[in-house]
Amino acid sequence: MNRLTPPRPPWPKSPAACPSVAPTRRRWRFAHRAITRSTGRFVRPNSLNFANSVALFQVAIALGALAALTRNRAIWVASLSLGGVGIALFAMQVFS
Repeated sequence: MNRLTPPRPPWPKSPAACPSVAPTRRRWRFAHRAITRSTGRFVRPNSLNFANSVALFQVAIALGALAALTRNRAIWVASLSLGGVGIALFAMQVFS
């Protein structure tokens, strides 16, 4: 250890013991309860569907790059189909 750097304080035994974590956790719980009361459900399942559609689209882009490097038509068709499915899932989430 360098003599010029001050020693670090010890890590708290639990995240709740950290003074900056407890207020943030309380705010998130309050926001979660408010959203759940007003809509009957929390927003998170919708964002997971967005994440799945983006992941499919990213896999399609990677397959497209692989198809361009290998000049394999089957991989290119798989890339187009996965990209179409990803865009369709994204459009379903946006317009629903």
